[in-house]
Amino acid sequence: MEKGGKRSLRLLGAIAVALAGIGAFVWLGESEPKNAYGFQEAVYEYGELRHEIYYRTEVDTSLLRDFGDALAEAGYFGEQYGGIARLVTEGEAYRVDLAYPERLWGDEAFLEDMRVLAEDLRTFALERPVRLYLVDVDEEGVYEKRVEE
Repeated sequence: MEKGGKRSLRLLGAIAVALAGIGAFVWLGESEPKNAYGFQEAVYEYGELRHEIYYRTEVDTSLLRDFGDALAEAGYFGEQYGGIARLVTEGEAYRVDLAYPERLWGDEAFLEDMRVLAEDLRTFALERPVRLYLVDVDEEGVYEKRVEE
């Protein structure tokens, strides 16, 4: 690839990361909304700051509100940070995707906090097993890691 092409790809990647950071998404033709993480589900806007929770239609509004409340209480949705979240069913469990920088994924204290969060979501908000995934994006693509129990 030519030098200018690499620079363009880096610029596009930086723009995608910036858009994802503020919770923006783009419309691609007639398809569902899509953000930099590739989530294509419907969007529920939580709270006054309109934090985005991507979900499928089998998840009802009251559960989305409880889920948003739990994320706000945990500090994930706040005035300083408003990450994107996704809540979808996987069999008898819920899959929860939360956007966190990949550089945190190797920190055992952070991972323990995520395990506690998953248990709190199961116990106090979702009342089903939770499979928690961390997601991040850069100019090379989308990355995910399942937080093991």
